[in-house]
Amino acid sequence: MSWIGLSDLQVAAFDPAGISAHSPMFSDAPADGILAVGTLLIEALFSAQPRMPQRVLRYEHRDGWLRGLSITLTAEGELTLEMRQGDAVSCARLNITVPPIETRLRISYCWNAPGRHAVLTVENLDQELLHQ
Repeated sequence: MSWIGLSDLQVAAFDPAGISAHSPMFSDAPADGILAVGTLLIEALFSAQPRMPQRVLRYEHRDGWLRGLSITLTAEGELTLEMRQGDAVSCARLNITVPPIETRLRISYCWNAPGRHAVLTVENLDQELLHQ
């Protein structure tokens, strides 16, 4: 395993070759290559309010071709992950037990494009609940 990106509220780091200087995982991949297999892992404090979804993540890039990823969570417990690559849009939704405000959540999205499968998981770290 190798981390290629890490971020918190103060610092962000990204390197397709891997954050560790000794990680050869992506040494043959071009800097703008697509990761065919991987995991996106996010730990966040849930603080959505009624009728106002919490944006957990939003990434969009338009250089060359449109691509993006967004993750939102509603106060009613619906997590939505949306990916865009050019004209193609994929959306996954997961209904979870409504967490209390100020709950720590771990969200992971694991994909294997050649194998044509992915798994979306939400762990409520404070209530020890798992949803997939």
